[in-house]
Amino acid sequence: MSQSYFSLKATADAQYTLWSHPDNPRIDFAYDTSSIAAGIDDLVDEFKAVIKNENLHIDTGMIAGYGLQWANPLIQITSSDGTTVLYGNVTKSDISDLIKEAQGLNRNPLDITLGMLHGQRNDLVTIEKHPYLQLEKERRLLRNLGFIDPANIDHYIARDGYLALSDILERGITDEEIRKEITDSGLAGRGGAFFPTGIKWGFLSSADKENKYLVCNADEGDPGSWVNRIIMESDPHTIIEGMIIAASATYSNIGYIYIRSEYPLAIKLMQKAIDDAYAKGILGNAVLESKLNFDLRIIKGAGAYVCGEETGLIASIQDSRGMPRIKPPFPANSGVFFEPTNVNNVESFASIPMIIRNGSSWYKEYGVDSISGTKLFSISGDIKYAGIMELPWGTKIKDVLKVVGGISNSSSFKALQAGGPLAGYLPSSIAENLELVPEQFKEHNALIGSGGLVFVSDNTCSIQLNLLFSQFVEDESCGRCTTCHGGNQRMTEVFKRISKGGGRKEDMRNLDIIANTLLYSNCVHGQASPTIMKNTVDLFADEYNNCTINKVCSGSTCACPGLIKLMIVDQFNPKLNDALQICPVGAIKKINGKFDINMQDCIRCGACTELAPDAIKQISDGNVYETPSFIPRLFSENFKNLIPETSLITPESITTNTKIRGEKSLSGMQNL
Repeated sequence: MSQSYFSLKATADAQYTLWSHPDNPRIDFAYDTSSIAAGIDDLVDEFKAVIKNENLHIDTGMIAGYGLQWANPLIQITSSDGTTVLYGNVTKSDISDLIKEAQGLNRNPLDITLGMLHGQRNDLVTIEKHPYLQLEKERRLLRNLGFIDPANIDHYIARDGYLALSDILERGITDEEIRKEITDSGLAGRGGAFFPTGIKWGFLSSADKENKYLVCNADEGDPGSWVNRIIMESDPHTIIEGMIIAASATYSNIGYIYIRSEYPLAIKLMQKAIDDAYAKGILGNAVLESKLNFDLRIIKGAGAYVCGEETGLIASIQDSRGMPRIKPPFPANSGVFFEPTNVNNVESFASIPMIIRNGSSWYKEYGVDSISGTKLFSISGDIKYAGIMELPWGTKIKDVLKVVGGISNSSSFKALQAGGPLAGYLPSSIAENLELVPEQFKEHNALIGSGGLVFVSDNTCSIQLNLLFSQFVEDESCGRCTTCHGGNQRMTEVFKRISKGGGRKEDMRNLDIIANTLLYSNCVHGQASPTIMKNTVDLFADEYNNCTINKVCSGSTCACPGLIKLMIVDQFNPKLNDALQICPVGAIKKINGKFDINMQDCIRCGACTELAPDAIKQISDGNVYETPSFIPRLFSENFKNLIPETSLITPESITTNTKIRGEKSLSGMQNL
């Protein structure tokens, strides 16, 4: 190791020892995007106010969450002996008990105690024994999650951060040796394509150009996936270290981390990590006093889903419109600014340091023959416990469902939607027998994707789910090729019509034509767009035919507005008055003391059934009920009586100064 790293490590060890064994007890708040949504900011303010007002000798700090999104807000308490205990679902009513816990005044575990992170208490079990974590063999990618302040570079260094990089530079390990170690480990890309990382680096290293670029794809646009965000918010330096090692293996000198703007906390922490790395000589010229030069910066994406595709991402970095292009040329030959470029996923770069530290054989202890190591999965949907798990490849889906508490609300497991809107939709009869292995999903014309697992209950209508995703892929099409943009428009139109009760026998054939046409799209966005649709038509044929042909759906499962009739089943339910008030179009009325629903006005928004589920039921009787288009409250005649003090705006009252093709200004929306 270089002397520079020895110096950094000595300072970091001293700082981390003081942090992990504080003089005063410390309350750390798990701060990430999920906890912010759960109200952690208000909780932090309340804790600090109590500590200040009572002049308590208790410190506070920040860590990242432990991946238990269902238990947010999370806090952990560290005592001076290094004992650290994790608590979940914390509310303001728990503040007094937790203050006493920090002071050592409580004798019994609290109901909100999740487990021990560090140290030993006879009355508490370690967090590894928590039922939710029983499928995790070992946390590798998440080894620092909850054990460091992600904004403190010394914490990362103290836990052997940048050790792998220093070892490479000190020992003079060649680029070829680095690539061989990564190839031997079996590390494959984690963005969904699963291309071998070491081989991909080889393409870039052989390019004969002065400037070479490394790009970290942190766009992560799949609904139901937040695995990249977790790493960036909990351990940003492991990504930086992985990119510097990749630079040494590919002769690259410039790097970009492309993060979507919807991740402000991740951007903030990654930028802090980059700044600190520059300050300590880990980035820039002469990395750790070596001959390696590597510069790194963040690029903020505007949120276009299609920029998750590497050529679309590269276009966005260049300040062009984010549109994928046809390959070849491949990025290794012509990428950012037409220079050789390599694009890897966040997880791929984050895996590099631990492989170099521990060796390829160690990394292959987990996984299957076709793909090695562990993978992060974000687990959500109709389940009791949503969160992140680091699982070995080959873990069974049915085991995952078991540890997350099964399907919620006493419902049944209907389907698995894995890998985002391009990946697939598999019924439980298939999904529960699958293992988390890419090849097994491909056998059923589905993909495992980047790591999002969404469990779907039998309360979900497959037609509505298809409409949701077809609208998504249509909206997110870049528009470069008519095949994709026009094909997804047609698919959306078909499902909209089916949803309104206008399904036809020929729709199945038309959807098949659309799917076959979309295969000729320029990029994977268009090519994979019909995946969920094809799974539905093939694997949920009975449900599809009922909605399309028979115009009947099974009970509450159906959400197709044209097939739904709302019926009041309990006239004496007190929540009916609230339902009447909340109806946005005034479809619920009370005449002569009796409630009724005018289905001609009803837009099937679901507000009344959600508010009064025991009083209002959905039925499907084979009849088609015309569903009006949604009328914005601004123009609704029904609200004139509800808000008489408001001056309603009508279309005729709006004037625009827009000029059309050089003509005079036109007045009135009807002219536009």
